[in-house]
Parts: sequence; C-alpha cells; structure tokens
Amino acid sequence: MVLAGHEWSVTSIAYSPDGKALASGSYDTTVRLWDTHSGAEMGKFLTSGHERINSIAFTPDGHFLVAGTHSGSVFRWDVRNGRLLVPTNDERTASIYAVAISPDGRIFVSSSNDGAISLWSTETGQPVRDLINGHTGLVRVVSFSPDGSTLASGGFDCTLRLWNFGLGQTERGPLIGHQGIVESVGFSQDGCLLASGSSHGMVYVWDVRSGHHLRTYLGHQDAVASVAFAPNGHALASASHDHTVRIWDLREDSNSISPLVLRGHSDIVNGVCFSNDGLNLTSCSGDCTIRVWDIGGNYSSILPLDGHNDEIHDVAVGLDDRLVVSASKDGSVRLWNALTRDQMYPPLLIHAESAYSVAFSSDSCWIATGSADTIIRLCDAQTGHWVQPELRGHVQSVNCLSFSPDGLHLASGSDDLTVRFWNVKSRQPAQIPRIMYGERVLSVVYSPDGRFIAAHSGANGDEIRILDVSTGQQVQSLDNLRSTSISSFAFSPDGVRIVAALGKGIGGFDVRTGDQVFEGQIEGHLNPVNAVAYSPDGRFIVSGALDWTVRLWDAQTAEAVEPVLYGHTDTIYSIVFSSDGRLLFTAGRDMTIRMWDFEKIMLVAAQRGRNSLVSLAFARYKDGWLVSPTNDLLLWVPPEYRGCLEIGDLCKVIATRRVVITADKGVLHQGQDWTQCWRTNANQHLSSSI
Repeated sequence: MVLAGHEWSVTSIAYSPDGKALASGSYDTTVRLWDTHSGAEMGKFLTSGHERINSIAFTPDGHFLVAGTHSGSVFRWDVRNGRLLVPTNDERTASIYAVAISPDGRIFVSSSNDGAISLWSTETGQPVRDLINGHTGLVRVVSFSPDGSTLASGGFDCTLRLWNFGLGQTERGPLIGHQGIVESVGFSQDGCLLASGSSHGMVYVWDVRSGHHLRTYLGHQDAVASVAFAPNGHALASASHDHTVRIWDLREDSNSISPLVLRGHSDIVNGVCFSNDGLNLTSCSGDCTIRVWDIGGNYSSILPLDGHNDEIHDVAVGLDDRLVVSASKDGSVRLWNALTRDQMYPPLLIHAESAYSVAFSSDSCWIATGSADTIIRLCDAQTGHWVQPELRGHVQSVNCLSFSPDGLHLASGSDDLTVRFWNVKSRQPAQIPRIMYGERVLSVVYSPDGRFIAAHSGANGDEIRILDVSTGQQVQSLDNLRSTSISSFAFSPDGVRIVAALGKGIGGFDVRTGDQVFEGQIEGHLNPVNAVAYSPDGRFIVSGALDWTVRLWDAQTAEAVEPVLYGHTDTIYSIVFSSDGRLLFTAGRDMTIRMWDFEKIMLVAAQRGRNSLVSLAFARYKDGWLVSPTNDLLLWVPPEYRGCLEIGDLCKVIATRRVVITADKGVLHQGQDWTQCWRTNANQHLSSSI
C-alpha cells in the first residue's frame, strides 16, 4: 500500500499506540494522519509558519503528537481535536533533528547541534531539567528504552551514549565502533538490545547492559537513516539513502546477509517502523510517499478481523472460503466476509453465556453454535437468521460440535459427560443413541468417512477414544500420551492418522493400530499447544500455542517448516483451513482472527530452502534436475523418468525416510529408497502415468 499526499520529502513516521493511525512528518511543513486499515488521510496538522518537519512522536496515550523542526521549534498538537498548542523554541540550536517521548509521557527530549539534549514538559512545553551534555558534536538521534530508564543518543562525533535518564548522567559509553555519523538508534522491546545505523551504511547491534558490540550488518550502499526492531525481537529493519529497506533476521548466524530487501522507493528512505502487531513495516521517503509493506512473511492479511469484546474460542470456514464464523467468550457469534474482512451481519447475541464452539455443515448451509448456556443453535448461513427449535438436551455446557461429512447429523460434546447426535433437518435428537462418555467432553470430531467419532475430555493422562457412530462402542484408544493432558486433536484428511496437542508438543497416532507415528513428540513451541490442524492435502500440520506463535510441520517427517507465523498478541485457541487450503485462519485470546495466505507461506518456506518437502513442492524441472526457487539442485532425475515430470499436477516428496512421487493418475513411486523407486517396475510406472 502506498500513501501519497505529501508534497515534499517525508522525513518521519510513527504509529499511534492503538495501531489505528499512522502519522507522517514532511519537509512540506505538515504532519498528516492516515487510517492504517484503508490508507485514507484522516487529518493534516500545520505548523505556525513554514517549518520543515524533521522528527515526530506520539505520546503513549495517543492524545498528542510532537514534532521537531528545521527551524529549532518543537510543535505539539492535540490529536483529538487537531489543536496546535503553544510551540516550544530552543534558542540554542538552529534545528531540532530528533524528538523522543518518555514511556510515561511526561517528558520529551530533543537533540541539538551543540551536542546537548534538551528536556521539556510534554504538557506545558517548558524546560523541566538541566541539559544532558556529553557529545562533542551535533546530536542526530535520541531514543528511550521501553522502561524509560535509559536514553540512547548518537551523532556527528560517531559515538553512541547510553544515559541514566533519572540522573542525567552517562550510564555506558561512549560506544565506539561506527566509522561515520550515527544517523539512527532504536531499542528492542525488551530493552536488551540497541541497534544503530551510520552514514557509512553499517548497522550495529549492541548489548545494552554491557555496552558490547554484538553484530555488524553490511549491505546498504549509503547512510542508514532509520532502524527498528520487530515487536517479537526476531527481526531488525533498516532504511537507507540507497532507496532500500532491509530486514535482518536476528536469529541467523551470519552477520552480513540480508534475508529480505524491499525495493520500491525512488529516493532516499528516511524512516522505518513496524506496526504494533509486527505484521506490517512502514517506510517514508524523499519521493514524497509512504509505503506499507505486508511483512508477516508476505503471507498475512493486512489487518486482523476484529470486533469481539473477549477471547475467541472457535472459528469455522464455509465451503466457498468466503464466509468465516467465530464464537467468543463475549457470548456473540459473528459472520465475516473473508474477502473484504467486513462483518456480514450485526453481531448475533444469541447465547446468554460464553459461546464455545461453532461449526459449518459440509454444504455450508448451516452454522451450529454451542455455549455454556447448554443450548445448541442453528443458523441459516445464507440469511444469517437463526431457526427454531433450539437443540436442547444437554444439562451442562456444550463444549464442542462436529457435523457429519454428509451434513445430516450434528454431534455435540458436553460437561454433562455425554456425546449427543442431532438430526439437522428436523432439529430433533437423531436415531443414533447418545454416548455416555463418563467424563466431560471437550472435543468431538467426525472421521472423514463419517463412520467414527473421536472424543477426549482434556483430563491429565486422558485418552482419545475412537467410537463407532452406529453403535456407540469404542473401537480404538489412543492412550500412549505420557500422562499429558490433551488440548486439541485433528484427523488427517484420509482418516488414517490423528495428531494431538500434548503439553508443549504434538503427538501423531495411527487410528487403526493406536501406535505412534512419530519418533517421540514434535517439539518447538515454548509453551503449551492449544490448537492443531492438518492442511486439506494432508501434507502439513499447523499448531498454535500459548507462546502466541503459529508453527508448521511436515506431516510425514515431523520436521519444522519455516517461517514461524507471528502476529497474535496472546494465546491461540483455534486453527482452521479454507477448503482449498489456500487460506489459514487463526484466532484466540487477543480477540482477533488472523487470515494467512498459505500459498505464500509455502513459497516463502521454499525460498528459504530448509525443508525438502516444501522445496520440492515448488521445484521446477531444468536440465534433468528438480531446481528450487533459489536455484538449488534438489534432485537429479534419470532420463527414463523425465517424461513424468512434465505432467502439470505433480507432487514430489523426498523426505528423510520416505519417497513418494505422484501425478494426476495416482502414485508413480513410493518406497524407502529413491534409487529403488525408479529402478523397480520402471516401464510399468511410465506407461501408466504418461
């Protein structure tokens, strides 16, 4: 998204604390406000003269904007009414290059060309303390640590200084290392790291506690005008006069390789900042524009679906992938258009207590919801109207719902220790007898063929029971769970496997035998896993956890597939794919639904080249080789098999212990050894597939 409107170089940008507005300052003497959702200009603030804007900042409450100008004045506006407050004039300096506001909002500081840092009252604009002195040249940049205890500054003397803000004394420094003017500084959100950029194009990362230089990032061809840490602390962005923005992966061992370069500006890039949720990166430039980059891995929606007033327990997606429905602790059920991200109807306040579960019928005609009020309700998905009668029978909270694959029946699990079945058409109890489970039922899921249901109670050491729908009898028990409570599970699309969230790990089980299918648990989350799902093609497992991340796994090898998806700001409770597998929806305690472009996620994963399955899924054929998107040679193909690779819908899987090559007409090869795969019955396979 490109925001245009300024008439001269855009020098500084800042997000409002609530993330709904973006402020930009320019040499055209204006500060403008933009709606982060639509990109529309919301307002324009003017200075009292013709002062070019160098730097801007929001107060922590979002009520005021502060701007430093080329004339040596600092302007303050009340964002709520647009009123310009009495300007602050620093008579000691000809220009205010940078301003920063303390995290408590009481004080703002400004830099000067005599090496001092001035302190002012945000409320009155008057000086509040003695100057902070130490630099031997013009101070170019200032930045507060997140807790407000430390102030960082840098400037023309090529040094950084860390000040104890309470005492106004140097705490650490000068930090020496840059060979040019220090043009930019920024703290990580935990306050442990400091990044700085110089006129020589280098980006340095420092340890705040010790003052030690940790890393140098090389790549920019001109001055680094701005640096910013991602909210999750895993990435660092830098903006440069070389017209580019670079994103550095702080988890990489290399100090010199930029994993992502953003090109698009046609002039120097003056500023860069992350959105509060970390999904977008915004840059401003001498080309008079502001660019908003979708850097949630280039695969997430610009903004989440938000509207609920409490945590979201469950999400379901319709067959056409356009309609999304969510159930929340606030008691409401909301229907969304996934294409426009708008709510299709007013919130449906149909439950007296928390709505725990929501499900779509297989034909997307019906939506079912279950609640702590013991009632199950059915909604016509086309009209948004709720139908009568309500489904009553449970005497305690309804925790989970699942439609049969043919859409004729609905299964429900409750705290009343039962699983019940309902006839969707008549909205009466079905002829299938209820199942006395013996414990509270937290999850119930139909198998893909509709013959079985799987259920669990979530108790410590619980099992997943596979029950015959027609008889209610248990036919299998998945109980090799290491006495770990289960929070979620899912069938594979072929119904052969079940994956389950077990504490911080994920277990996989063969439904037919009850045996584990992975060597131990899949591990990677830092906190317990709350939700798991299979991709519709069965190739990937997706998990969400209390660590606020969504992670991907190879369903055959249990290998982690990067990237990790960041964006949620609290626990994730629900994960669901669109029917075609192109979109992934996640929701949780932060009251939002996030929509991810799964195809782009896979492309990003393929470009990183760390997973054989993903790389091969996006591979192309070239000169006898399967070649990755990054031109790595993945697999040499014998001449007699190259004809097969010209088939359009080819799926290639070469993993640690398994080889599968399939095409439209079925499996071409499968086995433990690639060489044996192509040697065995070669002519037969070729004749049957070409």
